[in-house]
Amino acid sequence: MQSATLPANPAGVLVVEDDEGTARSLRTLLASRGYRVDVALSAPVALRKATEHTYELVVADCDLGEQDGAELVRGIRRLHPGLPVLVVSARDRQAVLVALEGLDHRDCLEKPVLAETLLAAVERHLRPAPR
Repeated sequence: MQSATLPANPAGVLVVEDDEGTARSLRTLLASRGYRVDVALSAPVALRKATEHTYELVVADCDLGEQDGAELVRGIRRLHPGLPVLVVSARDRQAVLVALEGLDHRDCLEKPVLAETLLAAVERHLRPAPR
């Protein structure tokens, strides 16, 4: 039996975060709002999941240990050109926007991020564009 508060077809969100505790927190937060959430702890795993599953949004840390988040975003865009990516980074927001060509200020959040700010950004990215 399905809960009345959760959508029948929840939007799929891929969270890419190399810190397991942060990834777990993001999964819990997003799942509590009814999203279907998968987590990848590395860029290669994220790219594999993006080829195997359908997502409506990717929420990605830009600093993935020894892996480059910018390369991850480029890889996601090659696989799914229209898939929105929301970058969350401890780096300076302007530096991230320069490194990740094609993002605008709404596509990048600086850590630490309040839960309400992250949820608002996720909802904005998943909302259908006005016609």
